[in-house]
Amino acid sequence: MTAGERAADMLAATTRAGSSGDREFWDAQGRRVLAALLHAAALGEKSMRDVLGWLSDPEAASREVTVLLPRSPEPAFELDLGQFLGTNDRTRSSITSTIMPALGWLTSPAASSAAGLGEEQA
Repeated sequence: MTAGERAADMLAATTRAGSSGDREFWDAQGRRVLAALLHAAALGEKSMRDVLGWLSDPEAASREVTVLLPRSPEPAFELDLGQFLGTNDRTRSSITSTIMPALGWLTSPAASSAAGLGEEQA
């Protein structure tokens, strides 16, 4: 539940008010995938930088996240990630493009440091 709420909050900060149609669809897809990645990070004691890496590299997500999510009592996260990883490149790219603005702060040394990630990782 927490991962879903955080994903919704993070994406809401980058979504325009009053969006409809296709935008609502991609926002919903982004929330599902981001929630699964956030949940996997929590299960594996990983950082937001890991979440960004998994989103940027589906092969890494396939190797790493698919090992973490079976630990979850909630099977929906594993299904959501499986759909993301198994979809075609164009759809995966659209979902990734929806999520990336919410993770843009990770490229800022000041924001990363404030989040406890340290500048050296930026």
